[in-house]
Amino acid sequence: TMCAVGALDELAGAALVGLVEANAPAATLGALKVLGNVFDKLASGDFAKFGTLKASAQALQAKLLSLTGGARALIALGFEADDAAGTYMWPDHDASAAASRAAAVRVVLRDLETLHAAIAAVGDSNSPAVATAAVKLMGTYLSNLLAQPTEERRRIGGSNKALHARILSAHGGAALLAASGFVLSPATDTSGQPNTYICAAPIVSVSLAFSLLARAGDVWAAMADEQAAAGRGGSTGGGGRPALAPEVPSAAVTEFHLEALPDASTLGQAPPPAADMQPALARADGGKRITLHAYQCASNRWSLVGSICLLRPAGAPLPVFVWARRAPQSTIQGPSPPPPAIIIEVDLGDQRLVELAVQVEPGGGVENVYAAAQRFIGEHFEHLNSAQHLEEIATKVRLACAPIIETIAGLREAVAAQAG
Repeated sequence: TMCAVGALDELAGAALVGLVEANAPAATLGALKVLGNVFDKLASGDFAKFGTLKASAQALQAKLLSLTGGARALIALGFEADDAAGTYMWPDHDASAAASRAAAVRVVLRDLETLHAAIAAVGDSNSPAVATAAVKLMGTYLSNLLAQPTEERRRIGGSNKALHARILSAHGGAALLAASGFVLSPATDTSGQPNTYICAAPIVSVSLAFSLLARAGDVWAAMADEQAAAGRGGSTGGGGRPALAPEVPSAAVTEFHLEALPDASTLGQAPPPAADMQPALARADGGKRITLHAYQCASNRWSLVGSICLLRPAGAPLPVFVWARRAPQSTIQGPSPPPPAIIIEVDLGDQRLVELAVQVEPGGGVENVYAAAQRFIGEHFEHLNSAQHLEEIATKVRLACAPIIETIAGLREAVAAQAG
């Protein structure tokens, strides 16, 4: 199979690499299937029937010629364009030559499908940071080999720390390494070091693999889109996609009188709000405390965010807002106590409710929304398998937290005014 790909001349190899570089991975694989079918038919020797391709043919146009570099690939593989007639002709009535092209294209297609599946698996089974690091290092190995195609560059020591830390430690990393052309050799060197990974693939195959790795983000984005489409219209118990973006944004509570707030026990008696994380103020402990609640659409319930005690001794400082929850200790580095947190319940599908904890900073604001989103993706990478989720989750955090912070600021002002 290596010989089949290695038999591609420089022009044909460059054209196929260009096809991979310029188009979405799924479209590229579709184009290679069309090319394989074209040459399989030519290999039958029926040149009168299969030797001329109409550029207007629907399948040929949609799956190959409409792609950037599609026509170039067809010509580089041996067809001649007749612009006046709107056709592509196979001038060499040699079935064996066509069979050789068919074999090469089929091997390229098989190898890229294998690598595509490995990239998808790494993205599906790891956090975005881990998946990205694995693919980036794999791309570096191939880039170095392309820059200096020496025996040294074709070998990666089995004890290589970066290899283990970024690729082999990732779920699906070993398959990614193999699909990129590096195969485990059972031999050990004279120092007794473990197995070496060797790439014996022709340079054109290395170039093709490098070009597909560079589009790993597109593989993951397409995978996320497919999962989103599959989850539309389904119930949360039917394997739907994670419910991340709020359908109705919440709003801060700005117009209120402390003495007129409802009792906290009555919140569940009123019709629920349509907005996820909609804040509401209430009185508790016979009016001694003002409590802040947020409506969790994922669980259809009110959750306590925090409270302010209205009673204080004469001369005592103004009461502060006491947060009801703190961030998990596992999210904090060092022995410091975890900071307060705003908790957002998220439906990950399959009736799986989890908590997204957004840390509150000493000044009263919240942490960077992208940091909170990235941490949440890392905690639930088995459900959130694409960096595409980062913006969606960050937006959810921003829309959920801003009204709560604004409501707390208004509550503090109202309590200060009453005390004054």
